[in-house]
Amino acid sequence: MQPTVSGIVVNYRTMELTVGAVKSLLDEPEIDDVIVVDNASSDGSVQYLEEHLPLDRVKVIANDRNLGFGQAVNIGAKLTSSPFIYILNSDAVVEPGSVANLVARLDGEPRTAVAAPIIQTSDGVNQVDSHGAFPNLLTMLLRTNRRQSDPSNPDWVSGAAMLVRRSAFDQVGGFDPAFHMYLEDVDLCRRFRTSGWGIVRVRESRVVHVLGGSATSTERNERYHESLKLFARKGGSSEAEIRILDASHRAWSLLRSIRTKRR
Repeated sequence: MQPTVSGIVVNYRTMELTVGAVKSLLDEPEIDDVIVVDNASSDGSVQYLEEHLPLDRVKVIANDRNLGFGQAVNIGAKLTSSPFIYILNSDAVVEPGSVANLVARLDGEPRTAVAAPIIQTSDGVNQVDSHGAFPNLLTMLLRTNRRQSDPSNPDWVSGAAMLVRRSAFDQVGGFDPAFHMYLEDVDLCRRFRTSGWGIVRVRESRVVHVLGGSATSTERNERYHESLKLFARKGGSSEAEIRILDASHRAWSLLRSIRTKRR
């Protein structure tokens, strides 16, 4: 069978996890090659990856600065020619047969841009924030923006693991590089939907997400905060509404910090 899929994994100080993610992709017969994009890790990641991965099937790209997840994926996508791109978090592994089931779904649905697996934690629990309905200003203000939608055809799916049709990805311009971390996947899916493309989850395909993130909690919170504002702005919210969202998020963050210190 002719391989039809290129994998893309972004590394940032998760070199050992990244090796596991890449090898799980290489074990799938549909995978032709894997591009690993390192976002200027300062822990010797590039050398480690080149020593522990088969360079006849893996290409390691070293960015000179941390460009964020979405822009790093865009860089990797430009280096491949396969009709499908499998985007996988560095702290996730695909289960055997996962890729084949996703490819079969996209092959059978020419107007579907993304086929996503069921994402589970390492203890076998389905990850609740791996898909959902598009957030709006109200749900973001109330901190309920991770509301669920149709589990088989949700508005968006997580960029932690998704098989993307290259023609659709190219049509919408890939990930918006303005999102450094968080909501870049939701934004991508919104642009797919706006352009008439479908998004599905495939229950027969599974990925284990071990959640070994590289950023600190403070950094994650700030990145999420900035992404919320950007997403709202792109959705048409006014600057006055953005300021309200900004104040609301900072108030929630302060309250959570106080609660944490009291424990």
